[in-house]
Amino acid sequence: MGEDIRLGQVDGKKGLALIIAAIVVAASTVTAVLVVVRSEQGVDLTVHTDKVGYDPGEPVRVHLQLKNYGFKTVNLVYGNSIIMSFGIYDSDSTLVFYAPRYALMVITEVELQPGGTRSFEYSWDQINETGKQVELPDTFTVRAGSGAFEQQFRATTTFSISD
Repeated sequence: MGEDIRLGQVDGKKGLALIIAAIVVAASTVTAVLVVVRSEQGVDLTVHTDKVGYDPGEPVRVHLQLKNYGFKTVNLVYGNSIIMSFGIYDSDSTLVFYAPRYALMVITEVELQPGGTRSFEYSWDQINETGKQVELPDTFTVRAGSGAFEQQFRATTTFSISD
């Protein structure tokens, strides 16, 4: 019967600590592995669309999510009611759409328990800020943000609309 336990630090952008413990029971050839990943930063923002390619006029669904990957509850405070927002930029880096457009001017507090999330979804109709259909075909970039007093979060994704 043997036991092998390893503890290591993985250097990375988010400072992930990776803990791997392996217990090997030689007599019965059973192996158990426990992997725990902890982000020192705790909270991450992600953004994605439901597809990578769209037809003209087809709604583009944008999904934003703040998630607490840490082991402790995180409290975030915002200067207004907007917790997450995004802009859609064309291939010339011109802003063609932004949401949400309005905010209540109230201090907003968000508590994220370990593993907790806060999500925002929006359906964009491919109409630009002047009320016209965006020029197609094109590849667009979604730039998402969440501006808490404690920390700024950013994420991006891309999608295309073809003729």
